[in-house]
This record gives sequence, structure tokens and C-alpha cells, in this order.
Amino acid sequence: MRKLFCVFLAALLLAGCTEGNAGGGQGAIETDGAGESAAVWDPHEWEPTVTITRPSLTEDEKEQIRKEVARQLVSDPELQESLPDVPVVAYYDSFREQEKKQAECMTEAGFKAKALQTGGLSFGQYPESQQRAFQLAGYTCQMQFPFDPALARDWAPEQIGLVYDYWNEYMIPCLKAHGYTTDVSKRPSRESFVQNFFAEDGAGREWFPIDLQPYLENEGGHEDVLEACPALPPSDTLYGVPLK
Repeated sequence: MRKLFCVFLAALLLAGCTEGNAGGGQGAIETDGAGESAAVWDPHEWEPTVTITRPSLTEDEKEQIRKEVARQLVSDPELQESLPDVPVVAYYDSFREQEKKQAECMTEAGFKAKALQTGGLSFGQYPESQQRAFQLAGYTCQMQFPFDPALARDWAPEQIGLVYDYWNEYMIPCLKAHGYTTDVSKRPSRESFVQNFFAEDGAGREWFPIDLQPYLENEGGHEDVLEACPALPPSDTLYGVPLK
């Protein structure tokens, strides 16, 4: 079974923040001075190319996906064999709100965490001896406060195409207006991007220009850019859910 994409995406966004660099050319940090239109950009004003409808799932399907997502946070082999069955406290249909709750839950469990504006979580330092406890806390919090499982599944082709259009029609021009140039030298065609996005060798995601935003958040002082030019479209556009 293919790894659920929401986990992959969160890891990718978080990696840009923890490593503290812009990461080699996906989203370049070359600046040429903010344009006069930098103050008028609003991602909610972008007109999506397609309308996404959230899929409906049976209770059994929701439960299966909930467990799959949570188990992917555990790499310890022994812990994988003894994971508890944790009941749901509440489902979230906003990734941002779910990550805030996950950070709160992890902090209460003894592992200081913060939900990042660009997506994903950052954590404070903890001893290596606490690694298993950290993974168990992450699993437990995810089981208690999961995303709506309908949103935790791989992107459909329509969503992949919508993201491609958003990057090219909104995000890249928005970043340029704020003085940041995105490298598009390896940009594939829309058709190729959609068709090969989930290729097993990862070739379909060689052009994935969202590493600038985590870099800017890690550096600090760029809230205007992060709010105006988010890495992904608003949740209601991408997932067909109400904004929180």
C-alpha cells in the first residue's frame, strides 16, 4: 500500500524548517526586491480550476485510515507490535487546527511541540532514551485527534492538477511580487505532473517548489510572505471542506 500522502507532505514541509535551509533550487531564495503589488495578494481570491468534493467514507473505512495514519508515526519495531487501541476524541477537517491540537497534546505528554504556519510540527529537544515514549505519544495524540480520514488519503488526480495550477497561477507570481524567484527550469507539463506524481521512484515529485516557505518561517520575520503566498491552496479549495 502506498504511503498516505498527507504524512509525506507534512514530513517534507517540516524537513525544510528543521534543517534551516532553502533546499537546493525547488523554491529559490533569490530576491529582486518586492514589487508594488506585494500587498494585494490573497490566496482566497485565487479562482480554482476545479471544484473538489470531499469523499464520503463508511465508518470502517474511516477507522482503517485513522489507524494507518497514526501507525506511520511509529518506527520502533517493538512498539509497533504493542500499540494500544485509542478511541477518537474528535475529528478535524482543517489540517491547521488538527496540527495545533496535536502540538497541544504532545506538549501535555511532555514533548514540547509547536504547529508551524507552513504545515507540520516542530519539537523541542528530548533524550534519545525517550524516543519510544515520543513515538507512543505521537501515535496516541494522532489517534485521539485525527484529520477527517477522507482528507488523509492520497490526493486525487484533480487535486494534483489543482495544486499544479495554484503554484503556477498564484504562488509563484505571489512570491515574485514579494521579491523571491522560484526555479522553474525543471517544471514538467501539467499532464506529466499529474500522471507521474505518485511514481514509485519519486521522479514525479522532482519539481515540488514549496521549500521556500519553511525556510522563511524558520528564519523568522516573514509573516507577510507566508500569509500571502502559502505553499498550498486554502483547505476548502484543495479538500472541499469549510475553512477554520
